[in-house]
Formats: sequence, structure tokens, C-alpha cells
Amino acid sequence: MVNLSTKDFEEVLCINDELLGCRSMDQLRASAMSSMRRVLDADSSVFFGVTGSEKDWNVDLGQAYGADEADLTDYHNHYMNLDPFLAKALDEKSSQGAPIITSNRLVNYRSFERTEFYNDFFRPISVHSVLGITLHLDAKPIGLLAVHRPRSARHFTQLEQAKARLAVPGLSAALQRVMSLEEVFERDRIIESLALELNCEGLMILDSEFRSVL
Repeated sequence: MVNLSTKDFEEVLCINDELLGCRSMDQLRASAMSSMRRVLDADSSVFFGVTGSEKDWNVDLGQAYGADEADLTDYHNHYMNLDPFLAKALDEKSSQGAPIITSNRLVNYRSFERTEFYNDFFRPISVHSVLGITLHLDAKPIGLLAVHRPRSARHFTQLEQAKARLAVPGLSAALQRVMSLEEVFERDRIIESLALELNCEGLMILDSEFRSVL
């Protein structure tokens, strides 16, 4: 059992305050990555959105700090299927009970450092240790936030894992809020576009049971 200090709790509360001001996915991802890198003393980070189901997950291109767009494209085109941590992070049964994963608890580094994934992807971008956070809507993964350290740094400690776990509810709530906001913005954009074409006619939006929504 790890005992968190008052300072630890205050740091996580600051993350929640920062996320409250985010109104777009780009803002949220940048703020979350920056905050978690600071609190967990990490060098780089990545934030992916997740859609689909357990049989067919779709992980978007995401945003990263410490890696460029070409690295993210390479990851999706080739290395994602070699990533030993992704499947574990998206495992609904395990991630709901333990939304935090760390690389040193999932792989044997003596073997891992000989893999293509480590040598051709991790090593060139100076990633050695990983702490991954799975964010959920109900029991379904909707986002993945990971922070990284280079080979010269220590692995993530039990205390740092506990701080990350404490941040999960706020991160998940912020992601859900921004997703809802973007749905509203998109709905309003579609309605405005349709209204311009109707030329003084009325527009009614119905739900799946044909009840009036707007």
C-alpha cells in the first residue's frame, strides 16, 4: 500500500483544474500530456483516442510529445501490431480493474530489448520505460495516455503509479466532456448547414423513437 502525501493530492487536483478549461480534443490531449509528464517526471508522452469494440479496436493517429507525426504514422502502419503493451491496455477485463500498466511489470527487458519493436521503434525515439493509462466510458476504453522515460532513467515507481491511478477519474471525465462538446458542435454545424438550404422551411430533428429533439 502506497501512502500519497498532501502534495501528491494537490498535484492531481491541479491537473483536474487545467483540464476543465479544455474545449477541444487537441487542447485536452496537449494539456493532459503536459500535466502527466510533469507530475510523473517523464520525458515524452502520447495520447490516442480509441473507438470500436474488443473484437475490432480502432486507435487514432493521436498526438505526441517527444515524437513527430512521421513516428506516429510508422507506429500505425507497422509497429502497432508489434506493441506488447497495447493489447493489455485495451483489455476491458483487466484495464477496468487496473487502468495503469507499466512496461517493467509486463515484459522481461532482457528479451524485450532484442525485439524489433524496441530496437527499431523505441530506441530511435529514446523510449525505454512506459506507464500507460487507459481511460473509459463505462467499461469501454475511449482513450490511451502513455508517458515514457529514456534508458538512463529509472522505471516508474509504485508511488508514481499510485499518482497516475489517482488522476484517472479526472482524465476520463475530461475526455468524456470534450467528446460530448465536439458532438454538440458537429450537430450544430450540420443543422446550420441544412438550415441554409431549406430557404425558410422548418427543420425538426428526431431521435431513434421519432421523438422531437430540436
